[in-house]
Amino acid sequence: MTNGEWGNVMSGPVINSYKDLLVWQDAITFVQFLRIAQGSLKEVETHLFLSLRVEIASARDIDPLIEKSERLGKMLRGLIRSLQDKV
Repeated sequence: MTNGEWGNVMSGPVINSYKDLLVWQDAITFVQFLRIAQGSLKEVETHLFLSLRVEIASARDIDPLIEKSERLGKMLRGLIRSLQDKV
């Protein structure tokens, strides 16, 4: 292993107990769940834009949904960043 690889192996949280390990694993699992939620949100946005393109919905109907989706996306990104800083 190179020095850089050893550094990656050695980095990470200090785990002093089994409880610490479970909390760390739960946080990682939750971040993965949030990333899946981000992907699902993008999928919904794609369908909203497609509905505009094929003219089955109007911009008046879709725009508020896109705005809400963008706000939710920002909240998800912030929560993920916050959790990653702690993990």
